Amino acid sequence: MISIRKAHHIGIGVKDLKVAAEWYQKVLGFVEKSSFQDPSSQLKIAYYHAQGFEIEFFVHPKTVAQGSERSQLGPSLKYQGLLHLAFEVEDVDATWEQLQTLGIDLETPPTSNSDLGVRYCFVRDPDGNLIEFLTPLPA
Repeated sequence: MISIRKAHHIGIGVKDLKVAAEWYQKVLGFVEKSSFQDPSSQLKIAYYHAQGFEIEFFVHPKTVAQGSERSQLGPSLKYQGLLHLAFEVEDVDATWEQLQTLGIDLETPPTSNSDLGVRYCFVRDPDGNLIEFLTPLPA
C-alpha cells in the first residue's frame, strides 16, 4: 500500500485564466503560486493555493467546453472521471448566504444527507465546474 501524506492539487481546464483566477481568489481565497507557458503547445499552466491545497489551471487556445448534460448535477453523475471539487466549511448555510451575496452561479441549496453525515450545497465556477461546500452533521 502507498502511504499518502495529503492531497496536493487538482488540475482544472479553464477557458480564461484571468476569469477563473479572479473567481477562485474572490470566492475561496486562492492566491497565485506560480505559472508558466509552453511555447510549443501554447498551453499555459498556473498554480494557485489556499489552506494547504493547490489548484493547477490549464489554459489551451483550443479548449473545449463540457457538454450541457455533463454540466448538470444529476445527469453528470453517470460520467466517469472527476465530478466535483469539495471544501469543508464551518457552516454550510452561512457559506450559501455568502455565495448568494457574491452573485455566484448557485446549483443546489444546503441539503442534509444523514446517510453521508453531511450538510452540503453546490455552486459552479465560471467554467461550469461543480464546487461542493459541506459541513459534517453532528454525531
